[in-house]
Formats: sequence, structure tokens, C-alpha cells
Amino acid sequence: MQTYIESIEPSSGRVVAPRTWVDPTRTTRRTITLNGTWDFRLHPTTRIETDRVWETIELPNHWVFTGTQRENGRRLWDRGTPIYTNVNFPFPHNPPHVPDANPTAEHVKQFTLSPSDWEVLRAGGRAVLRLAGVESIAQITLNDSPIGIARGSRLQNDFDVTETLVEGKNTLSLLVSQWSAMSYVEDQDQWWLPGVFRDVELLIEPREGISDLRIITDYDADTHSGSLRLWIESVAGTADVSVADTTTTVPTGQWETIEFSRIEPWSAESPTLYELTVTTPAETRTERIGFRRIEIREIDGEPRILANGYPVVFRGVNKHETHPDQGRVFDEEQVRDDLALMKRHHINAIRTAHYPHHPKTLDLFDEMGFWVIDEVDLETHAFEYVGWRGNPTDDPQWREVCVDRARRSVIRDYNHPSVIMWSLGNESGTGANLAHMATTVRDLDLSRIIHYESDHDGAYSDVYSRMYTPFEEVAAICTDTGTIHRGSISGQAHVRKKPFVLCEYAHAMGNGPGALKGYDDLIEKYPRFHGGFVWEWRDHGLRTWDDEGTEYFGYGGDFGEVIHDGNFVMDGLIRSDGTPMPALAELAAVNTPLKSVVSGDRVRITNRFHTLRSRVAETHVVVDGQARGVLEHDLAPGESAEFDLSSYTHRDSQIDIIHQWADDRGWAPAGCEISRVQLVPHDSPAVRTPVVITESETAHKLSLPFSGARISTWRAPTDNDRLRTFGSYTLGAPDQTAGIGVRGPSSEEMWRETGLDRIRCHHRETKSVRINARPAMHIVEKWAPDASDRFIDTSWLWDGEELVVHIVPSAGWEGTWPRTGIHFDIERPDRVSWRGLGPDEAYSDSLSAPYLGDFEMSPYELGFMYARPQENGTRVGVRHLELSYADRIVTIECQPDMSLPAYAHHYPSFSLSPWDEHELTVAEHPHELAQPTARWHLFIDAGQHGLGSRSCGPDVRPEFAWTARAVTLRLTIRSTAR
Repeated sequence: MQTYIESIEPSSGRVVAPRTWVDPTRTTRRTITLNGTWDFRLHPTTRIETDRVWETIELPNHWVFTGTQRENGRRLWDRGTPIYTNVNFPFPHNPPHVPDANPTAEHVKQFTLSPSDWEVLRAGGRAVLRLAGVESIAQITLNDSPIGIARGSRLQNDFDVTETLVEGKNTLSLLVSQWSAMSYVEDQDQWWLPGVFRDVELLIEPREGISDLRIITDYDADTHSGSLRLWIESVAGTADVSVADTTTTVPTGQWETIEFSRIEPWSAESPTLYELTVTTPAETRTERIGFRRIEIREIDGEPRILANGYPVVFRGVNKHETHPDQGRVFDEEQVRDDLALMKRHHINAIRTAHYPHHPKTLDLFDEMGFWVIDEVDLETHAFEYVGWRGNPTDDPQWREVCVDRARRSVIRDYNHPSVIMWSLGNESGTGANLAHMATTVRDLDLSRIIHYESDHDGAYSDVYSRMYTPFEEVAAICTDTGTIHRGSISGQAHVRKKPFVLCEYAHAMGNGPGALKGYDDLIEKYPRFHGGFVWEWRDHGLRTWDDEGTEYFGYGGDFGEVIHDGNFVMDGLIRSDGTPMPALAELAAVNTPLKSVVSGDRVRITNRFHTLRSRVAETHVVVDGQARGVLEHDLAPGESAEFDLSSYTHRDSQIDIIHQWADDRGWAPAGCEISRVQLVPHDSPAVRTPVVITESETAHKLSLPFSGARISTWRAPTDNDRLRTFGSYTLGAPDQTAGIGVRGPSSEEMWRETGLDRIRCHHRETKSVRINARPAMHIVEKWAPDASDRFIDTSWLWDGEELVVHIVPSAGWEGTWPRTGIHFDIERPDRVSWRGLGPDEAYSDSLSAPYLGDFEMSPYELGFMYARPQENGTRVGVRHLELSYADRIVTIECQPDMSLPAYAHHYPSFSLSPWDEHELTVAEHPHELAQPTARWHLFIDAGQHGLGSRSCGPDVRPEFAWTARAVTLRLTIRSTAR
């Protein structure tokens, strides 16, 4: 084992002090890219085996993605495989030691230094080798001379190579090992992926060029004035500066201030950027800068985060760097598309989980407009499993490593207006080294806020930050009363004086999360609650293939890992391929910057933008599908106005209030919908004539147009059903446990314990009867799991057109149920249309996005395939369902019934799938499901359990839980020939 591999120290050798990053296209300084083809040899350990054959690799890349590919594109993973863990190290916990089985790769490239570049160096210039990202450690050699050791996988490493370069041909070698002592502080919830995954560049810096440029801007919302503070590091004594029609000359090597009597501010909604040009005798550099002020101030007794003088709410997401074919290699098109999708769904903030992202990503944050928490490349989560013993954030021998990581993160991204908080890292416990990091950050930059979630006593951070906090604890934090589950008693008093944010909440794993609206309600209620960041943006699935060559997106365990965390890495608002999850639409509806609340025949519109007036949107009134008018408004941020809808209403009207962008926003065209709210006339369940059943004198053979009629009490467990990271609300109500519930089995485990996955019909009686003098069939069934005295009585009444199903559980059923409904085997229709809530799936705690309307889809569009198959595709509040075939149309009219839940307007729900609930349950991946056949599965549900966030958050709230209850489904089913 090479000794440098297990050394606890920052980068070493000919290290250049940290500097801000500049886009090579925005400076006249020459940048030579060394990306491209390199010679490559991979060794199973750090011992170099000279008999191994040299191959080639294209950089930047993770070497595990660069192995052999067959003609069909299938990757054979013959250069190693990805490893996924959330918390555990995939090697023995023995810091700073790492396994002898430490894959190590030689990367060698020859390049030519031109005569003109050589002349710059001969004239006193400098050559700097820059590695933007290498996992996890690199030994650098140039022309057989040692240069240094690069540490900090997601951090910029600069080395002075001036004395080692020669004119003409040069040979650069990077010896990269997968594991090092630094792996102990890079334990983020993501794939372990070794290699040179960001740019390799050679910077040719002229003697009187710009060594560094740091910028601090300020904006006064009262006077609309601004200021620009500059530090220009250069051998040249002065530099010319031009920005916003102002040109001046300033000395270098010290902070200088330029004042502006009037300037347009930068914000996430109005990302106004100015071009700053700095010129020395040997270099001209431009930066896009934004003027803004971030501060914490008390307003009306509440600690508030202000941006440009106004309180800001973060409606954000956590964002990893992940690509299904490239891992963390930067893909500008993908990032730009992702950010545009975020903007269209009213996401205004990003936490760079859990490291500084590629510097060009920061440029895009500035350009497109996001409030950003920029996080240091630091996580030591696995030390929690050993009681935080030896945790690097409190161990003095790790201090300089921790401080160095903070310093390099801050300095690289110093000039970005989008960055308003520096985060010291993630899930690394607490300790003295974090306090030293905070001091270092404050010495560098007092213009931004310091964040760190595990500082539960608020000892060194500026905001109080938590993860997955239940409603009750949010209220306790924001009202100075009630239980806070973290920190000391005195610390709790201290953190209540700070603004509060949720750096992670609403775990978007699989079908979910639920109860997003509840968090939005709390944001509206409590001024010190400044919002949060959903975990997370994108699934991390990696494109791979099974033994038969079937392509799918792999997760933990799919690459032969011994230690892994399964599909816990698939927890995004969009799939690995970028397809939006239904939860993204739900989040957009909850996040809407124009919130409308209908009450009676009035609507109250509130402008929740931070800086924009509401006239950026047009508000249309649609009555029964017809445009009827526009509501004119020009509300300032925070203002509300009420509008009278009485001129549009009549007894049976459905009114839609639809907000649309008035103008093109770049990432959304004019007319793109922002949000909508409805005034829906609810159908009251009619008072029905009592049913009179009499024995029939003649047997009648009457049959449904479907087969496979049975009840269903099971659903394919969602990830939130399956996991039990947080407590159960079934075992302990949130109001009795301060929101945390009680540690115990998952919902799936409790459902299986009661036998809901294996109920079967134990007794059936079939009679020909007359219903109100009409011939009919009456079927009475008793369903139960084996070895149980609990049962479900079911009654089916069918007269050839009307179907009435009573489902009545016995006493003794405890806890929640997945669903209560009926199932049919049907022939796959060509098209499906319905009147009900849509267009996407909906559940009791995710009802903000769906709206009542008439929808039509192919049957294949109705389902949504999650990374791990599970319950999906349910549409609630269905009034009318139509299945269209080439030769007939089958219609199902649904009648409201008071036994059905109010959230569905007392109507049933439906879903249609090629697979039944049990087939979906056993499949681990979508490709493991059988190919769809002509026979599909139709479910008509009285109700289903909510979604919650228990995979890594609170359980389903009791008000959204589904329990054993008597229900009645009333359907009119007709089949009509075309």
C-alpha cells in the first residue's frame, strides 16, 4: 500500500492556493484542455503490474463506464463496477486504512507545449495544472517528475508545473486509486465511482495576468443603489474595471469598492446579470455578476432570512450530479434541461448535495435564477454506526483536511450571486472541526449565511436546519413551545432564535411523497419557517443489462455489491432517464407562486413571488370547459385580492381559475400553465329507494362483461409502505408522540402480519333473485386469510346493468389497510377515457395537482413505472369510465356513496394495469415483469391508504390513512356495439 493513500492531509506537493474559477471562454489567458484520449491501465491494487496491456480511455470519465461495449451498446462492466451505499463504507471501518484490493488506474497523456506558450513562461509566466474532479486520490507526475497528490474528489486541485514543463512534447501521468483515507470523509449517499470525471486543463498564466478575482456585491432595496467590492490578485499594480456603464482603474492586491447610485438587483425570479470586465496589461477577464444582499434580521419578533430586503421562501430540491450513462461527468445539456424543468415546476432553490457541483453548473444557477446552498465535499455518515467514535469532524488530526475542504469550496464559487449559503457538509455529526470550518468561512466571506444541519444547538451555523421534521416538531420549533427532538435544552432555546429551514424533507422515493401541502401550510403559518428542499431531484439509476441483454436502470445490488442499500438511491422527482414523476406535478401545484383559494362564490389570489408582481401571469376563468373571462390583477409580492365569481356561477357550474405565464420566460412559453384551482359542485349521494330482494322463480344466467371478479385488499407496496426509517403513526399517533410515531414494523410488514396479502374466498353462495322485480344474481362470499379468525363479508348484486358490491370487514382488523376495492380481468382496451380527477395518479395525501376533468389516454399511459415496481396509476373521484374497443364500448357509471371517502368526492377510484397487485409486489425491477398480454387488470377502489414519506420521513398522517371499514360500490356497466 502506498503511504500517501492513507495519509490524513489535504492536497500536497506543488499546490497552488485556492482560487475562484473562471470560464476559459471568458478570459484571454490561454487554457489548454487535456480532455480526450489517454493511455490507460487498470490494476486490481495499488501495485503497478508492468505486464498489463495498455489500453485507452476518454476523459473525463469514471473508468467503470468505459469498459467493453457490444454492438448493441451493452456494457460488460469489465473495468470494475459501481457500488452504492447510503451510510456504510463498502470496506472495513478502520480509518485511515483502506483495503489492499484498491483498484488503481494509470492515465498517461502526451501533449505539446507550443512555442508561444513557452514564451509566456520564459517571460515570467506560470503554468498551472488543474484537476477539477478526481475520485478519490491522484498521484501526479509530469515528465517523470513528481508534482503532487490531489485530494478532495469534488474539489478543484491546482498545481504549479512551470518548472517541469518543457517546450514541445510533455508526458503527464495521473495514478488514480479508488480508495484512500479521504474516502472516510466522502461518504455521501450516492454511487462510489472512481476516476477522472471532470476536466483536466493546463492554464498558461502570463506574468501580469490575473491570478485571482474575488467579488462581493451588495444591494440596498430602499435606495436601489448597489456596490461592488473587488480583490484583484496580479503582479500588475493596477487593473481597469468596467461594469454597468462605469469604467475605472483600481489598485490590485487589496479590496476596492465601486458604488452605483442605481442598479437592478439579482434574484432567483429576476436573475439580472451584469458583465464585469477586468483588464491588466497581460489579461482581460469577464465575469457575470449579480447585485444582491442576503441577511438575517428580526422582523416583528421573528428571525427572517431576507434577500434584497424581503423575506424569501425556499421551495427547493436537493440535487446530486448523476447521469445514467456517465455518473457524475458533467453534461451541460442535461443540467440545463433539468433546471428549466425545475423552473416550470416552481422550484426556486437548490442544495448542491453533497459537494460543490461542476463550476459551469453554478454559472447556470446564476443565469437561470436559483437560490443555492453550496455544500462542502464532506460527509462522514458511517461513523454514526460506531457512536461517532473517531469522527473526522471532531478529531484534531483531521482538522486541516476539514478546514481545507471548506476553504477550497468557498473560494472556487465565491463570485456566484446564486450562492447565498455555504453548507459545511452533510451528516457528519458535530465537533470542533466544524466550528473551525465555520470560522474559516466567515474569515473569507461575511456576505453569506452558514448552514449545517447537524449543528442542533446552533453553535456555529446561522440558520437552524433539520431533515424530515414532522409537522408537530415544525410547529414546536416555530412557536417556542412543544418538543424538539434534537439538541440540548439550552441549545433548543438558542436555535429558536434562528430562521428555520428543512434542508431535506418529503423523501421522493417511488410513489410519493405524500402530505406536501401540509408543509406548505406550515410555511404560510410560521414566518420563521423559510421552506425546504425535497430529497431529491433525480433517480440515480445506471443503465445496465441483465444476462439476457435486457436494458434497465440498475440500483444497489445490481452490480454484485456485497454491501449496498438497494433502491434507496432511486428517490428522485424525475426518473433516471429524466421522465417526470407524478410527484413533480404535485410539488408544482403546492409550490405555486400564485395561490388561489375558493370560498363560496369568491376566490382569493395571493402573490407568493419574492420580487415579481402578479401581472406576470394572466388569470383565466373557465366555466364548464368554456373560457369566460380574465381576472385582472397587479399584486405586489405578499399581497392578496378577492374576486367575485357570482356572475360566472350557477347551481351545477364547474369553475376553473387558471394562472398562465403572460410572456415567454425562456424556460416556459407564454400561456404555459402556472397553476389552477377549481370550484366543483359535489354530487351528494342520492337518497335511494330501498332494495327489495326476493327469490326468483326461474334461474337466470346473467354475467358481467368482465371475468375475474373478486375483492382486493392488497396493493403492491410502495417504497414508503415497505420501509420503516421513521416511526409508525399506526403504533403511535403524531399528536401523542410529538410527530415521530413509534419505532416498529413497516406498513407492509403489518399488512402481511394480518394476512391482507393472502386473503381468499372460503365460502360462496350464488342465488338467482329479483331486485325490485328485476331478475338478478346475488353472490355472497366470505373472504379471509388462513389461520385467522378475521374475515370480510362480500355481497355482489348484479341485474345485467347495475352492480352493487358491499364489502364488510369483521371485527378484529387492526391498523391500516392498503386498499378496499374490487378487481376484474378485462380485455385490454384501445383507449380509456374518464371523468374524474386527473390527468395523473392521485392518492389521499397527494391531491393538489389533479383536477376534475374529462381525460383520455391509451391504457399504456395510465400506469407509471417506478424504478422498483409498486402501486401506481390510481385516479380518484371517477364519475364515468369508458373502455373503447374496435367493436364495442364498455361504460361504467359510478355513483357516489357516503361510505366512500370525502377526498374522492364520495366516488370510487380506478386503475388499469397489465399486472395485478401480486405480480407487481414480487418484481424488483420493471423488466422482471411479464410482457403485457391481451388480458389486463381493472381495479375499482372504494379507497386506498395514503403515501406518506416513511421511506425516510414521516408516516402517512392519520387523516390520510385507510382502515378496515364497510363500503358500498355502485356501478352501472353497459357494453354497446359500435
